Amino acid sequence: MSDAGILGHVSASQVKTYRACKRQWWYEKVARLPKAMGGGKDTGTALHHEMRAYLAGEIPASRLSPLAAPGVPELPLPGTTLAEHALEPPPVAAGLPWTGSIDWLSPPQASGEWAGIPWVGDHKTTKNYTYCLDKEELAKDVQMISYAYYASIKWSLPESGFVRLTHVYYHTDPGPRTKPIKVVDTKAQVATIKSLWGEFETVVQDMKATAKAPTAAQVEGNAKACWNYGGCPYRSRCPSNKSAAPAPETPEVISVHRLLFPRKAAK
Repeated sequence: MSDAGILGHVSASQVKTYRACKRQWWYEKVARLPKAMGGGKDTGTALHHEMRAYLAGEIPASRLSPLAAPGVPELPLPGTTLAEHALEPPPVAAGLPWTGSIDWLSPPQASGEWAGIPWVGDHKTTKNYTYCLDKEELAKDVQMISYAYYASIKWSLPESGFVRLTHVYYHTDPGPRTKPIKVVDTKAQVATIKSLWGEFETVVQDMKATAKAPTAAQVEGNAKACWNYGGCPYRSRCPSNKSAAPAPETPEVISVHRLLFPRKAAK
């Protein structure tokens, strides 16, 4: 087996999870245990489908839902951008392909404030704007920087160049005093993007080593991350959870052990 263990690819969400808690990442990506999906995911998925169709010119703005419609003035014109654009060919991080799909990717603008600068954007649903990234956080976000890195390669940008980064947040339950959307817009220099990409590659290298761990107990956990984003789905089986009985070995975990540590044939 290669030094990548059983990993076939990496992604921004994997790196984010790994940075928060290596053990949660191991459960999800190495042991391949199922992860429950909340209702908020369904809302976000529906919004993304709508916006892909709108940006591709398949439906007019008049057909967008009340949730999606307020975002239209903040988006590229339909037909002028790549909607839900897959990272193809994928950039490579520490020998592994980095997969993902950009909500919109516009080529360098011909004129105006953003002349010569490509545009990477992402739709986000939220119930509370408190949790939105600010401009500084957006300019270092793993997902957006990985997309910006891809854009810098696609258009052969010099290190002095920039990539525009935008999050459009759609409030799923706005009150009478709450704006339906919030926009965070900034740019990152290519030299900085490449430097951050180098940091991601270091994380991926560590992920490859961690993927070889035969059990969760041998992977570092982070108790502070147990309740992130509504709580870790693997809390009940985590060795750090003293109140939970040890979880039995599942078929998924057993198969991982056999892949990583095959028994020697009897002589």
